[in-house]
Formats: sequence, C-alpha cells, structure tokens
Amino acid sequence: SAALGEVGLGVGAPGEDEADMGRLQAMLEARGFPPHLAGVLGPRMHHLILNRSMAPSTMSRAQQLLAGLQATGDESRQLQAVIEMCQLLVMGNEDTLAGFPVRQVVPALNVLLKMEHNFDLMNHAGRALTYMMEALPRSSAVIVDAIPTFLEKLQVIQCMDVAEQSLTALEMLSKKHNKAILHAKGVPACLMYLDFFSISAQNKALTVTANCCQGLLVEEYPLVSEALPVLSSRLVHDDKKSVDTACLALSRLADSYKHDSKKLTEIAREDILTNLQTLLVTQHVSPNTFTTCLHILVVFASNVSTIGRTLLDNSMAKTLQQLLVVEVQNLPGSSTSKDNDSIEIIPRSPQELYEITCLVGELLPPLPGDGVFAVDALLCSPGIIVKDPVVWQWQDDRGTWHTYGYNDCRLIEGAFLAGEGEILLASGGRNFTVNLTSRHEIREESGTARPIQRLLTSQLSGTCVESNPEEEQRKQLAAELTKILFPVLLEIYSAS
Repeated sequence: SAALGEVGLGVGAPGEDEADMGRLQAMLEARGFPPHLAGVLGPRMHHLILNRSMAPSTMSRAQQLLAGLQATGDESRQLQAVIEMCQLLVMGNEDTLAGFPVRQVVPALNVLLKMEHNFDLMNHAGRALTYMMEALPRSSAVIVDAIPTFLEKLQVIQCMDVAEQSLTALEMLSKKHNKAILHAKGVPACLMYLDFFSISAQNKALTVTANCCQGLLVEEYPLVSEALPVLSSRLVHDDKKSVDTACLALSRLADSYKHDSKKLTEIAREDILTNLQTLLVTQHVSPNTFTTCLHILVVFASNVSTIGRTLLDNSMAKTLQQLLVVEVQNLPGSSTSKDNDSIEIIPRSPQELYEITCLVGELLPPLPGDGVFAVDALLCSPGIIVKDPVVWQWQDDRGTWHTYGYNDCRLIEGAFLAGEGEILLASGGRNFTVNLTSRHEIREESGTARPIQRLLTSQLSGTCVESNPEEEQRKQLAAELTKILFPVLLEIYSAS
C-alpha cells in the first residue's frame, strides 16, 4: 500500500538511522497500531537510536582502559589507564555508560588499590571506584567486594589521601551496604585514627558509623560497642555536623536495643547521659538534633528503670524547666507578683513539646493501680499489659502464690469494683468460683477452697515495703520535679 511504499523509501534512504525508523513504523502498522502512533513515538525513538550509536565507542574505550588496568608489571601504563578511567567515569552517567563492564573493571581497580608501594595508583583507584558509584549507582553491589581493602587503608595509614578517599567510598557504600561494612568490623576501623583526619573526613567516618547502627541485631552489638566513647565525646564537639551525626548514631543504637534493658543500660553510660543533657541547653543546636536528643533520653528512661533516677540526680528537672520557660530577670525594686502568677513558655515545635512531655512523664513516679486509678486497667484491650495494674493471686497447698491470667484478673477486679460477692470463671475446661467476700477460690469438681489475694504488680517482687534512704531520696526528687514542672505542663496544656 501507500504506507508501505513510504516505509520502503525510508528503508532505502542512505542513513542507517532512517532505516531503523522505517522498520519501527512498519512493525507498528503490521501489528495493527494506528499510523499516527509512529509520528508520536518517532522523535523519542530517534533519540534512543542516536544514543545507541554512541555505545560502541564508549564500550571500546572502556575495554582499552580495562586492558591498561590489567597490564601487570607496567605501572606507568596502569597509572595512565586509571587516570583516564577516572575522567571517563566522572563525566559519565547511566545513559552514556550503558554497557560499562563493571564486573571486570572493579576487580582490576581493587588490585591497584592494594599496591601499597604506589600511592598514586591506590589514590586514583579509590577515586575511580567512588566516581563509578556516582555515575552508576547499581555498581555498588559489585564494589562491595572492595570493602575489606578500603578498611585496610584506615587501619594502617601509609598515605592520608588514600585513607580519606577510602572513607569517601565507604560513606557511599554505607547507604545501602551498611551490614557488609558492619560485619567486616568497619565501625572500629573507621574510628581508629579519627582525630588524625580532616574534619570533613571525620564526619564521613561518623556517618559510616551512624549508618551501621541501623536495625542492629542482638549478636551485632559487639561490633558497635567500641564506638560508644567516641560518640559520647562527639556530643560536645565544636563541629556542628559531628554533633548531629553522633546524636543520630546514638538514637539508632537506642532504638535497636530498646527492648534489651541490659544492652540499653550499657549504651546509657554516665558520660553519655551527661553529654546529652548538656547538648539540650547548648546554643545553636539544630532542631532535628534537639528532638533526637530528647528521643534518646525518652527511650533510655522508659526502658531502664534506674535511668530516671540518674537523670533526676543530675538536675534534669531544672534543665527541663530551662527548656520550657523563659527566664525572667527581676529588676531591683520591681513588683514580682505578676511574674510569679504568669509563665512565659518558650515557643517550640509540636514534636519538641511532645518529646519533652514524654520525658517528663517517664521521670514522674508511676500512678498507683488501685482505687480510682484501677479504671486504666479495666479500659485496656485484652492482652495489653498495664503498668502497675491490680492483680489477683491464689495460694496452693505449699503456700506459694500464683497470679491469675491477665483476662481473669480483669474480670475479678471488675466484679470486685462492682461490689459483687462472687464470680464464676473457666480455665482449662474447668469451672471455679471466686468468692470475693471470703477471699477464696472454690473448685467445683473437688470442692477445694484456696485463699486468694489482691495486689499491685509493684508488690510482686517481694521487696520490703519499708522505706529506705534511696527510695526517700527518689520521692523527694520526684516531688521537686512535680513542683517545678506541673505549672509549666498545665500552661502548655491550656495553650495547646
């Protein structure tokens, strides 16, 4: 037909690109696509065809440079090849470097990176691998094999340029391959000679550490525990970015082990708690770091019972007041009655106020679980463990007390608060009656009566209820916290 005649003319045209376009149009028409579709797709396909014609020259160039990299024994040729490879990669991207032989080039560059006697070769090989990850992001899956070599350059520093170039590459790799760096003991390697590097290289080492602290497993804790002293000292460092990164790393550590109180206690060292508290009142701290710092303290205090006491001992109540209330300077002879009645709250973002109030909540003593507060235990969904609720227990023939299941405790407590004399329960296919008047459990099948009792979970530890000096001091600190912050929190609640 006429359309096919036009395609024939296109095919017979001198240029190969035009022939390709003609074959495209003929294929579309043969498959029943409307004729105008070729006109719509034509410019884009023509662009792809033109770009495709650039691939052979790039490919041949890459192959030539690869041969130069592999010229063992001729280091001058290898150096020239790796320099030109850097130029090719730094100017390229995924389009211009389509088909680049990543799997062949990376091992060759890794060999050059191990040439301890030739600093230029090592430095340019590290640069080439870094440029490759920038131009071809997916190449990092192959470059990950060079992680042990990069880490070697940080443990035995022969050339500072090579070591800092290795840190640059490791920082890029840590975004997707942090586990590989972690398991290669990359965290202690990056921090081993931290103070000898420039501040920009130090921040890269801290970034690698922070990325390695994400989603840690229990068995991975020894791989990061050596970083705690360094991270603690960086919380009060002069460089702002170092502070931000160290705080981020500690936040990820705390989140990883928030359900492991033993490891969380090790992380919440005394120097870390002190430096975090100092960071909160430091001028010019970024809002994100301020919020992250508060979040770390909340995780610590909510999962380790002794940390709240430690923070209160360190005057955390005054620190929190300083974060929330504008300090009023009273002039001599001026009336202070108005100042005593009004509180000026420091403007803060909702997230900052949320973290501050969460921290205050963790520092305050827990509410009792009986009396008017027992309603909290009754309103919770089944399966949710309420902090310090009322529990019921029964006594066996040997005098040992056993706690009823959580749902049974809720049913018994509900009947008790409603003034009922007894309640029928079923457990394991057997029915029994709990007599709340005589405080006995009666088994129907045997008629056996067992004593029952009502307790708070705080009484289950068997500790002596008599007061001791430490408990009295804790109560005094909690009372001071309440006295200082209750009016402030009430003002925040009224204004929110």
